[in-house]
Amino acid sequence: GGGQVHFECGKPCPRSCDDLHISTVCLDSSECQPSCGCLTGQVLQDGVCIEPAECRCKYQNSTLGIPEAENRTSAWTDRASWEYIEPGETVQAPCLNCTCETGHLNCTSDPLCRLNGGWSSWKSKVWSEWSPWSACTVTCGGGEQMRTRTCLQLECQGLPVQSKACNTQVCFEVGCPVDRLYRECLNGEGCPYSCAHLNNRMDCFTDGCEEGCHCPVDMYLHNGSCVKDCPCILDRETLQQFQNHSTNSSESPVVLSGVRKVISLGDEILPGDGAYHNCSYCTCQHGQLNCTFHLCPVDGGMSLWSTWSTCSLSCGGLGQMTRSRSCTNPAPANGGKGCSGPTAEIKYCQTPECEKSSGPTVEPTSSSPEGYGAWTSWTPCSKSCSDPEYPAIKTRSRFCMPGMNCTGEPFQEKVCNLPQCTDEAECRWGNCSSRNCSWNPWSEWSECSRSCGVGRQQRIRTYNPPGPDGVWCEDTLTGNMDIRFCNIQACIVDGGWSRWSPWSRCDRTCGGGKSVRTRSCSSPPPKNGGKNCRGKKYQVKLCNPKPCGNESCPPSMEYVNCANRCPRHCTDYQRGIACIDSDPCEPGCRCPEGFLEQDGGCVLPWQCECTDAQGLNWAPGSSRQDDCNNCTCSDGQIICTNDTCPTAECSWSRWSAWSQCSVTCDRGVQTRFRSSTSGSSDRKCLEDQSQTKHCYQGICPPLCLHDNLEYHFADTWLVGECQQCLCTPEGTYCLDIDCKAVDGTWTPWSPWSDCPVTCGQGTQIRNRACINPPPRNNGSDCEGPETEAQNCSTLPCPVDGGWCEWSDWTPCSQSCGPGIVTRRRNCSCLLLESGGAVCSDSESIEMQHCYNQPCPEDCSWSPWSDWTNCSCNSVLQYRYRIQQGPNHGGKPCEGPESESRICDLRECEKANCDIPFEYRDCGSPCGALCSSFQQKEECENSTLCVPGCYCPEGLLEFNGTCVPLSECGCLHLIQSEDGNSTTPVYLLSNDTLTLDCKHCVCWEGELQCTSESCEGAITMSEWSEWTPCTPCLPLSALSPRTVSLLMLQSVDSDNDTVLPSNALLLASVQRRYRSCLDVETGLPVSEDLPQCIGELVEEKLCPHIRLCEDLCLWSEWSPWSPCRAPCSGGFRVRKRYVLHPEGGQKCQGPRFQSESCNTAVCPGEHCDDRGKVYSITCANQCPRTCADLWEHVECLQGACRPGCRCPDGWLLQDNKCVPISQCRCGLPSTNVTQEYNPGEMAQVDCNNCTCGNGSFGCTDFKCPVYGPWSEWSECSATCGGGHMTRNRTCEDIADGLSCAGEAVQMKECSTHPCPECPGNQISSSCANACPHSCTDLQTGAKCLQDDCELGCACPSDQVLQDGVCVSPQECPCSLIASTIPWLISLTTEDRLKIYPAGAVIYHECNSCICQNGTFNCSEDNCNDEQCPPGEKWRKAPSENELCERTCQEIYEDTKRNCSVGEMEGCVCEAGRYRNSTDRCVTAAHCECLVGGRVYQPGTEWQEGCATCHCLNGMKICIAECPPLHCIEGEIKVEEPGSCCPVCRKETIGESSSVCRLYTEVRNITKGSCHLDNVEVSYCSGRCLSRTNVTPEEPFLQTLCDCCSYHLDPTNPVRFLRLQCENGETEQVVLPVIHSCKCSSCQGENKY
Repeated sequence: GGGQVHFECGKPCPRSCDDLHISTVCLDSSECQPSCGCLTGQVLQDGVCIEPAECRCKYQNSTLGIPEAENRTSAWTDRASWEYIEPGETVQAPCLNCTCETGHLNCTSDPLCRLNGGWSSWKSKVWSEWSPWSACTVTCGGGEQMRTRTCLQLECQGLPVQSKACNTQVCFEVGCPVDRLYRECLNGEGCPYSCAHLNNRMDCFTDGCEEGCHCPVDMYLHNGSCVKDCPCILDRETLQQFQNHSTNSSESPVVLSGVRKVISLGDEILPGDGAYHNCSYCTCQHGQLNCTFHLCPVDGGMSLWSTWSTCSLSCGGLGQMTRSRSCTNPAPANGGKGCSGPTAEIKYCQTPECEKSSGPTVEPTSSSPEGYGAWTSWTPCSKSCSDPEYPAIKTRSRFCMPGMNCTGEPFQEKVCNLPQCTDEAECRWGNCSSRNCSWNPWSEWSECSRSCGVGRQQRIRTYNPPGPDGVWCEDTLTGNMDIRFCNIQACIVDGGWSRWSPWSRCDRTCGGGKSVRTRSCSSPPPKNGGKNCRGKKYQVKLCNPKPCGNESCPPSMEYVNCANRCPRHCTDYQRGIACIDSDPCEPGCRCPEGFLEQDGGCVLPWQCECTDAQGLNWAPGSSRQDDCNNCTCSDGQIICTNDTCPTAECSWSRWSAWSQCSVTCDRGVQTRFRSSTSGSSDRKCLEDQSQTKHCYQGICPPLCLHDNLEYHFADTWLVGECQQCLCTPEGTYCLDIDCKAVDGTWTPWSPWSDCPVTCGQGTQIRNRACINPPPRNNGSDCEGPETEAQNCSTLPCPVDGGWCEWSDWTPCSQSCGPGIVTRRRNCSCLLLESGGAVCSDSESIEMQHCYNQPCPEDCSWSPWSDWTNCSCNSVLQYRYRIQQGPNHGGKPCEGPESESRICDLRECEKANCDIPFEYRDCGSPCGALCSSFQQKEECENSTLCVPGCYCPEGLLEFNGTCVPLSECGCLHLIQSEDGNSTTPVYLLSNDTLTLDCKHCVCWEGELQCTSESCEGAITMSEWSEWTPCTPCLPLSALSPRTVSLLMLQSVDSDNDTVLPSNALLLASVQRRYRSCLDVETGLPVSEDLPQCIGELVEEKLCPHIRLCEDLCLWSEWSPWSPCRAPCSGGFRVRKRYVLHPEGGQKCQGPRFQSESCNTAVCPGEHCDDRGKVYSITCANQCPRTCADLWEHVECLQGACRPGCRCPDGWLLQDNKCVPISQCRCGLPSTNVTQEYNPGEMAQVDCNNCTCGNGSFGCTDFKCPVYGPWSEWSECSATCGGGHMTRNRTCEDIADGLSCAGEAVQMKECSTHPCPECPGNQISSSCANACPHSCTDLQTGAKCLQDDCELGCACPSDQVLQDGVCVSPQECPCSLIASTIPWLISLTTEDRLKIYPAGAVIYHECNSCICQNGTFNCSEDNCNDEQCPPGEKWRKAPSENELCERTCQEIYEDTKRNCSVGEMEGCVCEAGRYRNSTDRCVTAAHCECLVGGRVYQPGTEWQEGCATCHCLNGMKICIAECPPLHCIEGEIKVEEPGSCCPVCRKETIGESSSVCRLYTEVRNITKGSCHLDNVEVSYCSGRCLSRTNVTPEEPFLQTLCDCCSYHLDPTNPVRFLRLQCENGETEQVVLPVIHSCKCSSCQGENKY
C-alpha cells in the first residue's frame, strides 16, 4: 500500500525518510530477502511513498544547543525527544539558522553572531557515579564486562548500563569459541559489537579493539553467540505509535507477530519477522524496527432519520415536510467508503386556502367607469303626464371612448315624476281653486332584478296636482317611487376545478423521486354554501427511479424495467393526493411484487404507515376521530366513514356589494346584505343580516332656474305678463295666461344716503325705481331721472397720519456702473381732503437701481503662454499673451502681444530635414513661417541668419508642414478658467469662430472678424452694492425664493437661529440690482426687450432675522357691513385682524369701528314707532350702541345730523333700545368677541372683572409675569401610551399677586400599541428618521426625511447594519460616491468593495480612514511643485499607476494612456485631459477630432442639415434649418428627401391625401389692432373614416378621424403684440403646432 512495489531482494538504501537523517546509518542486507518498498527515487513516510524533498526533518534540541524544557513527562527512556519540522521550514539555534532540506537539517552559522561562553547554573547531580566494571564473563576467547549507574532525578539522558569486550585472547587449549574467528580488528572497529547496542538497550564502551577472538565481520554478539541478524525489541515508543493508530486509541493495543503470537513490551522480534496491529506493522531488519503506521479505513454508516420538519406552508397549497440523516454513524475516515442511499426524504402536506383579507369597501363614486365619456343630460319626459301602467320616462346615455374597453351600462332610463294622466275634468265639484294635492294608489311591485344576491323592486304612483290655492302633497319630489330589496339571499355557487398546473420538476435526480401537479377549486370557487369540488386536488407521479451513480439497488430491492408504476412507496397512498402512472416506463429499483418501500426497506402493505393530508404518519391499524367520522389506517390508506356532521356555529356568505345610494344628490344611505350558509337550525343563523352607511352624492343642482335665480318646488313666477311658470318635480312648467298693457310708475324717492365720508366734502344720492308697477305687456316706461345727487359738507378731517408726497430721487450712488437711488415720504401731512387711509409708519422708503454710464476699464495683459516647441523645421519659439480691454475710454495696453527667440539648432543637419523642407546654412525665419509672417512688425528690419530646415520658396511652415499663404492657420489664444495661464490654439484656414457676438473667419493666417451680429446684442452689467435692510415687509412683498428660504429656516430644527412660526409674516431684506447693457455702447437698455434675460434683482434676508419678530401688523379694515336698519337710525361696523404676532397680545388699538347710518325716519313712521326719539341736533352722537362702550370698539361720529336714536340713558342692542344697565359686555379673543351678561364675572389677566353698564369693572392688582409656554417635549414613549409636557416661567411682582397659574401642562401621546421589533431594534414613533442605516452615513448618500412613521428602528445613537443595530463607529465605508481626485488611481475592484470600520487606504502621501461610515481623506500635493498647472506628480510604478487620458479618449472604455511609461513624471489631474498642445485641460477646453480635422472648443460648423459644435471634446450636432420666410400665397412644405422645409405656392382647392403640417404668412387682426406677415402653422389633409358593425348596442358605430394637431411640448404658444390705431399694443396668444396626425374627432383633442 501507499504506492509501494515488490522488490525480490529488498529495497536498497535509503528506504524511508528516517534513513536520510544524519544520525542514522542505513545498512543494506547481505542476503536476498523479498520485501515491499517505494520506487527508486522515492522514500516511505507515514506509509506513503513521497519524494525525498517532501520528507520531514527531525532533530533534538540538545544537538542544536537549544535548552530542553524542564517539564518533560517521559519517564521510561533516557533518550531526548524528537522535534519535527516540515520541508522548507527553518529552526533557529544559537548562532545557527537551520532549514529542512531533503529530510535533514542544513545549518549555516551567522558570521555576525557572537556567543560568549558562560557558566551554567549549579545543578544537582543527575547520574550517580559508574559502578566498577564487573568481572569478564570468560577468561579467554572473548568475553564482556558491564557497569551500571543510577538516575538521581525523575528523568535522565543516556543509558544506565555500559558494556565492553574483554579477554579476546585465544584460549591455548581450545582456541576461539566455535562461532568466533581469530582475526585482526578492522579500522574503527570496537563498537557496536552486540545486538544490545543495536537495540539501544545498553551503551557500548571501547578502549580500542585488539587482535583476538571476535565474531566474524558483520556479525554481532547475542546471548553469547554470534548472529548475522540481530532480533528487535518492542520498545515503548513503538507501542505508543501502535496505540495512536489504533481504532480504539484509549485502550492498550494487542500486538501480534507474524505467526499471530502476542508480543508485549520488551519482547524480542526475530529478524525478518514483524509486529502487527490493526492496519499498522513493523518489520525487524538489522536489529531495528522499520514501521509503517496507518489508521484503518472506516466505512461510513447512516445515522437515524431526524424527525419530520413542520410543513413549509401554513396555508395556500401543497407544502413539503422533510427529514434527513447523515453519514456519521460512523463517518467515513481514512479512505473508507461513503454511505449509500438518500440523505433526505420529502413528503407532501396539504394546507387550507389562505384567508383573503377583505379590504375596506370602496366608496361609490359618481364618476363614470374608465373608458366612458360623461353622461348626457336627461332627455325631456316622453309625455307631459304619467300613468303607473304606462309611465312617462326620460333617458340619458354615454359613449365609449375610442380604443377603450368600457364596462358598465351606456344607457339609463328613469320614471318621470308627473301628475296622473286623465281624460276627466280636473275638478268636477266643490271649490276647485282650493283643492289640495292627492296621491293615487301604488302600482304593483316590478319583478326582482336578480334571482339571488340582492335584487331591487320598484313601484310607482302619480299625483293629482292642487288647485291654485291648494297645498302640495308631502314629499312630492320623491314620493312617486318606492324601492325595496328582494332575493337578498346570497347566490349559491358550486365549486369547479381549474386546469391542472404543469408537472413540477422531479424532487430527486436519481434514486426515485416524485413530480407533482395541482389544481384549485377556483373555476369558480364555491361560495355561500356551495359544494366543494369532488376529486383530488393534487397528483403525483414517480420519476428518476434509477440508482444514483455507480450504486446498485439497496438490499431487498430489485432492478426492473418499469420502476415508475404506482404505488411504489407507502406514502403514495397519502390522503388527498392521487398517484398516477407516468409514461413511458423508466427502469430502476423498486420492491418485489406485493411489497412497498418504507424507510429504505420493503414491507407488506399491511405494515405500511398511513400519511394524512397534513403529512402526519399513522401507525398501521390505528384509528382516529375526524369531526364526526371514524378513520382507520389500513394497508397504507386512511379509510373514513362518510357521515354528515352537524353544524354548531353560524357561517355566513360574503357581504354583497354596496347598493346604489338611495338618492342621486345630497346625503343618502347604502345597504349591503349577507345570508346564512351553515344550514344550522339556530334562529340566529336563519335571519339575514344587513349593514348601512351614509353616502354623499354631491350638492343637488337647482331644480328650476330662471334669469340665474334658483326657484324651489311649487314656486311660481311670471315670464313677461303673458306666461306663468311653475317649478315641478321635473323642472320648469310654463302656461300662457291672459294679459293687458300696464304703464310703469315710479316708486317714491328713497331717503338721502349717508354721507360717504366722515370728514371733508362728500356726495349723497337718492333713487327711485319704475316698479310701482313696472311696465308690462308693451306698456310705457316711466319718465324722469332714476337718481338724484347733492353735496354733503361735514367737519374738517383730523391732522394725523397722512402720507406726504414722495421726495425726489437721490443721485445715483455710483457715478458709473450699477448703483442705487432712493426716495422717501413722511407720515406727517394733513388728510383734510384726501380721505385716504391713516399711515402707521413714520417714514416710507423706496429704492431702485440706476446706471448712468459704463465705468472705464484700462487695458490689461493676461499671463504669457509657454514657449512653443523647437524643431529642425521650426527655427523660432514664440510665446503669446491676450490683451484684455481697454473698454469705455480706459488706458490702452503697452507692449507686444507676442515674443520670439531663436531655437538652438546646432544638431540639425541636412539629413534631419523632412520632405519637402530644405536645409539652409543661412536662412531668415521672417517670412518663412506662418507664425512669423503674422508678426510683421518684428520682421520689418530683421537681418536674422539662422541655419535650419525651411520650406521651398512660396511656401510657409505651419504645424510642421509646408503650406501656401492661403492655407496658413490662425492663432487663437484661450485663457484658462482661473485666468492664470494662456494657451495658443491654431485654427485651419476657413475655420470660423464666434468671439462674444463677433463672427470670425480664419483667412491667410489672420482672424478676420465682423461685428454685424453685435448690433442689438445685450449683456448684463455687474451687480450693484447691497441696499440697507428694508423695513419689515409682508411675505407678499418678498420674492418666492426669499419666502422659501424663510420657510426652510423656520422648520430647520438643527439651526440655532430658528425663527418662530409667528415670525413668518414679516421679514426685512437687502436687495441688489443690475441692468441690461448694449454690447456696443455699454449703456443700459429697456428691460422689456426680449434679449434682456436673467435676473435683474437679487434679494437676501437681513442678518438680523429676529428684527420683525415682535412688530405688530394689522390687516386692512374690512368693508363696512350693511346698515343694520333701513331707516330710523341704524349702524354699521367694520373690523380688522392682528396678522402678526400670533395672538396679537402686543397689538394696541381698536379691532372694530362703528358708525351711524340711515338715521332718517322711515317713510310713514315716527321715531317712537321703533322705540326711539327724534334728535334734531346730533342723532349720530357716540355712543349709539352697547358695543360702542367696549374697549376694542371705536365709535366714529362724523358730522352731526338729525334723525332717530335711542333716548338718553338707552343704547341700541339686538336692534332695539335697552337701558344702559342691560348692556352686555364684550372681551375680544383671536377673531371673535366673547359676550357677558350684566353682573357676570370674567377674569382678565389676574384680575376679576364684573360686567356693568356695558363695560367691565375690574380689581387693580399687579399681575405676575408669565413667560411663554415652551414647546411640547418629546413623547416619553414611542408607543403603548406616554405623555408630553411643557412649562412656563412666572415672575412675582412687588405688591402684586403671587403666581397661581399652571406652570406645567401634560397631555397623553403615542397611545397606539407597540409593534414587535426584531433583534436589538426598538419601537420608535419616527422609525424612518435619518440616518436609518450605515448606508445613510456614506459619502454621497442623501437621507430624505419623510413624515415620521411608527415602526421599528435602532436606538438614537445607533444605526442599522445587516439587520443589527450598531454604533456609527462600527459602520463600514464605501468609495463609490467619493469625489477625492486621487481615488481615481485605485482599481475598480478597490473602489467598489466595502471597507470595514477603521480601514486605511494609502496613496502617495495621502490616506483615507474609514470613520463613522464615511472616509476621511487627505488631499495634500505630493511633489507637484515641478508639474505644470493641471498636472500631478506620478511616482514610480510600484504604486497603482495614475494614468491619464487624451482629449480623444474622454469617452472611451479602453485603458487610459499611461503616457509617462515606467518612469516618474507629471500626468493630468483627475478631470483633466491632455490636448493636442500637450496641455492638461478640462473637458470644456478639449478640441474635437472629426474626420481627421481638428475643431477647437466652441467652434461651429455645418454638416448637411445639422449645425455642429465642439463641446467637451465631443461633436454635438443639432438639426436646425436656416430661417425661411415665405411670401403671401406660398406655404412651407417638407418635401420628401429634404431635411428642411421649402416654400411652395399654394393651389386653391389642393387637398393633400395625407394629414401634414403647413406653414404660411398671414396678417393677424383683432378689432382695430393688427400685425402683418406673421408665420402661422396649421394642419391640413384627408383622414379616413369608417363605420363598424357590432353585435350589441348601438350596433352601428361610426368612427371619424380628423387631421388633428400636437402642440409644441416646449413652447406650446407664442405671445404677439398687435399694433392698435390709438398707438397702444394688445397682447394675443398664438398656438404653436409641432406636428399633425389623424386621430379621433370625438371629444376634445388632448394632444
